[in-house]
Amino acid sequence: TADMERIHSATIAWMISDQCGAFTTNERSSLLECLFGSRNSDIVQMQVCTEFDHIDIALITEDSNKHKEIWVIENKIKAPLGHNQLKKYEVRIDGNSKSNPKIEELNKIRDEKKYTKKHFSVLSLIGTLPQDYKGDWHTVTYSELLDVLNPICDKDRNGNQHFIIIKEYRDCIQNLVNALKEFEVHPQNYPNVFTDGNKSKKDKIESNIYSFIPFGNNISLEDYISINGLETLFQKYYFVNIISEICSDDRYKGIVERCHISETHGNADFAFHFRNNGFNDKFEFDLSFQNGTFKFAVSKKGYPKLKNGDRKKFLNEWQDSFDSIVKSIEFFNYNRLNLPKSRARISVSCNMGPEWYKDKNSFIRVVRSHVDEAYNMMNYIIQRKNILK
Repeated sequence: TADMERIHSATIAWMISDQCGAFTTNERSSLLECLFGSRNSDIVQMQVCTEFDHIDIALITEDSNKHKEIWVIENKIKAPLGHNQLKKYEVRIDGNSKSNPKIEELNKIRDEKKYTKKHFSVLSLIGTLPQDYKGDWHTVTYSELLDVLNPICDKDRNGNQHFIIIKEYRDCIQNLVNALKEFEVHPQNYPNVFTDGNKSKKDKIESNIYSFIPFGNNISLEDYISINGLETLFQKYYFVNIISEICSDDRYKGIVERCHISETHGNADFAFHFRNNGFNDKFEFDLSFQNGTFKFAVSKKGYPKLKNGDRKKFLNEWQDSFDSIVKSIEFFNYNRLNLPKSRARISVSCNMGPEWYKDKNSFIRVVRSHVDEAYNMMNYIIQRKNILK
């Protein structure tokens, strides 16, 4: 994943630098406007580099009045944003962390803290996830970048070698965007997205999921997804649409405090964290889904590791309540108890079986019903504990 992002970052950095002779001044300004949501038509000098203090792409520009601006791009194709990652980058740009000593001139400019303006952007294939901190960062997708590149690449500049490279890169982005759009319309046609996320490329080859195909030959979209390791990312995209639709419903705004999408071992998951009406601020209830299984759980806030003696104490506090759900008639769907292993979390689960992704609209209705059921289970446990007091 890192290699893929670095290749794209290096190409984009070169593309917007004055080392690339494929664009006119106006076209380069259009690229900046797409990437950052703003432009500066008075740029007389530009320095561009990748991996600037762990930041994917950094541009330092200077206008005719000697005013310096910094433009920062965090490039995300397959990897998710890390926790508070963008906030950390904002701090670095302010000069409060150790820099990369190999880029002396850019470090010198940054350490002087004479930026007239700071521009921040996140570039990604599927967009940001619901829980991502965005702050003042501009968010842009590869599809939007493609919309800017297409009219430029349609021009006749075949004598320009740089322009030929840009057209090849445009085609590369087009393949990624087309794959995502086709999957969005017909997710049921690509079961490998939902079944192969945890498989390595070696495993895929050995199980003959795809074979090596000579360069230049057409390949199926299923093979394209597999070869490029896009399964987990596409799972997340499938979940983003579902989470967004449910959370936009006013009925759920009053019961869902927050939601998130993440991954474990290559399989994406999502979770709804409930408002527990002040029951106990040390614990939180949630409904999660991964790989065909819903889990209703309670966990200690911060999801800490269980130390010696903590597991027994945690079980004494919660096991009876979750046992009663498994044995109840009202919540018969949730028939398996999952005891804590290393973390302070206990859950009951409901397995949907394979091919749960076949009908997206149907799955949205299923998720809604499970959110309602999980909220009822939370209230059942809270009421039960209040009675036992």
